Amino acid sequence: YNKLSREIRELANKIKDLDASNEFRTESSAQLLEKLYQMGLIPTRWDLALATNVSASSFCRRRLPSVMVRNKMSENMKEATKYIEQGHVRVGPEVVKDPAFLVTRALEDFVTWVDGSAIRRHVMEYNDLRDDFEMLEKENCSRKINGNIPALSINSDNMSTSTDSDDVADPTYEIRNIQSIINVTRENIDALNAKFAGFQHPPSLYLSEYQELTSKLHNLELRERTLRELLQCESPDRSEEYSIQDDSKKFDTLTRQPKVFLRAHLPNQQRTSVQVKEGVTLRDALSKALKLRNLTCEMCEVVRTGNDLVIPWDIDITMIDAE
Repeated sequence: YNKLSREIRELANKIKDLDASNEFRTESSAQLLEKLYQMGLIPTRWDLALATNVSASSFCRRRLPSVMVRNKMSENMKEATKYIEQGHVRVGPEVVKDPAFLVTRALEDFVTWVDGSAIRRHVMEYNDLRDDFEMLEKENCSRKINGNIPALSINSDNMSTSTDSDDVADPTYEIRNIQSIINVTRENIDALNAKFAGFQHPPSLYLSEYQELTSKLHNLELRERTLRELLQCESPDRSEEYSIQDDSKKFDTLTRQPKVFLRAHLPNQQRTSVQVKEGVTLRDALSKALKLRNLTCEMCEVVRTGNDLVIPWDIDITMIDAE
């Protein structure tokens, strides 16, 4: 660290000695400051004098144990080092067991506990933050949330037919669980978009995490659709009752019509479904989904899949001839 910091100071002084009007001086100083800022060694990227103050302590403050203490994941450096060496900590998707690992500014927000860590489970339970999404990640899950959680087998080719006896007996429990997991997954995707959507070159960790979450969301939506079809085939009356169970009033004298949904493929490989209702425009139907993703109707165009014909935003959603 002493050698690296000394070389950085020498390089900064050499750049500083160049003529202020020299184009190379401007370009090289910008590159050096950007690199040091992304490493977290300097607080801003606008003053070359900050590069002359880089020391070994600047590197030590970027070590993983220091970041954990600063983020209040551990009380002291000794305890943080022990957790790292025992494999309780990951940076992004990778488990890090080297206490000398340097955490860059972009990776600092991705320092967290390993999914299967007992410490993480204890912290989540203490803060009452355990949710369905976390439980779905664990194999052989047998915890009850609104009933027994059956094995989802999301990646199985026989997903539509492989169900447990409890699932066959009452699949509404699994549908509720899947819906809660879908909500958490969408919140995670929205949080990632809110943090990195404005970046011209987002970190690779964001891209991989985003792709993983969108893939899980797609699989969960397919599973939910399969269960609804299964429930409707087995007992149409029961499926109909479940679809309106959140309504406080039951209109027994009215003939209930099955709900029709429109699938919309949004930017960044996202998907959403909106209910088709007469008198509702396409703009109103998709406004909430776009707002959650920091998008507006003016930023997007609507076309049918496989067709370049633009659909106006003010069209009645029932007039759209699409799946």
